[in-house]
Amino acid sequence: MKKDLEQGAKDASFGLWHKFVDSVKKIPAKYKTLAGVGLFALSSTAAESSTLPKTDRDDAHSEMHTDVSSVVNDDKTITFADATKSLNVKAGDKYKGVNMKFAEMDAPDLGHLFESGMDPYIMGKNSKGVRQYLGLYQMDIGGTMQTFLFGMKDKDKTVWKGVAKDYPKLAALGKTEATRRNSAFTKMFGDLSKTKDFRHKMDEYMRIVKYEPVYEALRQIDGLDFDKRGKVFLGTVMSAANQSPSPKVISAIYKQALARAKAEASKHKRQVTTADIIKQSYEVRKEKWGLKSRYTEECRLALDWQKFEDVMGKIHKEREKHLKKTAELRNSLKEMTPFTPVSTLVAHKPEKIKIAKIPPQMMKKVKEKKGRG
Repeated sequence: MKKDLEQGAKDASFGLWHKFVDSVKKIPAKYKTLAGVGLFALSSTAAESSTLPKTDRDDAHSEMHTDVSSVVNDDKTITFADATKSLNVKAGDKYKGVNMKFAEMDAPDLGHLFESGMDPYIMGKNSKGVRQYLGLYQMDIGGTMQTFLFGMKDKDKTVWKGVAKDYPKLAALGKTEATRRNSAFTKMFGDLSKTKDFRHKMDEYMRIVKYEPVYEALRQIDGLDFDKRGKVFLGTVMSAANQSPSPKVISAIYKQALARAKAEASKHKRQVTTADIIKQSYEVRKEKWGLKSRYTEECRLALDWQKFEDVMGKIHKEREKHLKKTAELRNSLKEMTPFTPVSTLVAHKPEKIKIAKIPPQMMKKVKEKKGRG
């Protein structure tokens, strides 16, 4: 039985890997000999959450190392980067001139890249050529910045309390729209945008004031399953809301995108995927808002990132299955070898070997026989 269980463990390891290979169908032959032990020990940030993701990023210079583990085969050690290449999945790429690593990205970064090029100091111009939009979110330095700094109320209810108390020097430099155009304010705003706390404040402000009304409208769309689509999809919604914060407008875009995605999936007799909806949402945005070059490149990033998240999600699921199977086999083997506490063992003295005595008459015959010889 022990031999059968050991063989079962071996088959489970190899079977797990081959099952994953079959699902991806792009892995080179040399990787097919991989034993399934451990697969990839990946950061939890690679897995797609089943609920609406919350922002929890480090500062602008933080790093998350994806090469935290490796998979061993008979010939060499395969790094995470090697594995993603073998699966025909990008771990990142250059978009709009900026190198992006998917394992380090969070939902707001999609909009940040295409709004500001990830430059926290940049000052964008309005249609009249006047510098009007600042930082990663390209906040309007008029009404938007006013409420971000000093708070916002809806009747008697405080919607956003502002950041003036937490950042009094910034508030002092940004009392009016005119002073917010000064280099002293824009530099301090950019410097703070590199820190974890301030970025979280901006994310939270945008979520409460700009995004939540849009999210609620999207939750009403039957079949969209907004809260289950993951952070890439959420990033595309944030990007759209940056362009137009109207829940009605964004809802119309995603209703149309979902309908197109369903029609396309139906042609191929398959289920609608998150990538289908993302792709169609950008097509609708091109038709409604123009900006073809921007949305083509932004869509490319979103689809590459979504593919990465899909594959990482599969790896995590397969890894969890493998670990569960391994634990079951390990427990079965333990039952076959009962543990005996040392305290119960008793040392036994070796018994003396008893030598049988030869009767005298037999001894006499032996000697007589020896003498004749």
